[in-house]
Amino acid sequence: MISYAIGMTVIGRAMEDNSYWHEAFETAKGPNPAKVFALSYLSIGEDYTYNMAKQFKDKSIKFKALIDPNQLHPILKDLEQMKFLTSRNDIIDGRERKYYSLNPEIFRNPDGSKLYHFPRIGYLDISKEDIHDFLKEMGKQDRKLCINRWSKTHVIKKFDYITFLILMKEEAEALGKSILVRGFDAYISEIQRLEREIGKVRAITSAFDTVIRCNDPMKCPDSNCRICANSGIKTRWEM
Repeated sequence: MISYAIGMTVIGRAMEDNSYWHEAFETAKGPNPAKVFALSYLSIGEDYTYNMAKQFKDKSIKFKALIDPNQLHPILKDLEQMKFLTSRNDIIDGRERKYYSLNPEIFRNPDGSKLYHFPRIGYLDISKEDIHDFLKEMGKQDRKLCINRWSKTHVIKKFDYITFLILMKEEAEALGKSILVRGFDAYISEIQRLEREIGKVRAITSAFDTVIRCNDPMKCPDSNCRICANSGIKTRWEM
């Protein structure tokens, strides 16, 4: 169920240093393709580092960070620290083994809040029940077949958090989860909107900063610049 509500809500951030999952994804350790495939793989169910690397190697995945356990381990550890993953420890044949699982909260909305405000829509929340049902159905899928589908990287032009969501949306479509598909669509569109807005802010900030440097006598870096002098401002070079 996708819930809509009108009113105010207290939004709790999922990440300490990043406001949104897609931003946190970019700052997490490791190459983006490895992170996309690791998250996608764990949508099928929990697993430990060595077996994950073996599964990817058996399917001839070309990304070394996925097939080398020593490189995959710090990626999973950092994704856990940034709350994309959860983990549990188990003892197998006298040895401790750490199993990683997806944090279901990453599917709910862009910032992990209880209710996320979508412009012109209201507050949107993909229910925990729908996410749980989706992950339960994903757990019945054949890992090797899924890896084979996801490993066709010739159709993937860019690896980022949206790529992961698109892969999950395609799985939801195959499972007939139409409500979840609409939720993923809204989720993806909102990330794209946020990225466009951030681009605009950066452009404005860059232009504003240029003006400040040209007109602020304490920031102008060019001793030969006459813009400040022509505008009647006494530059530090003339003091």
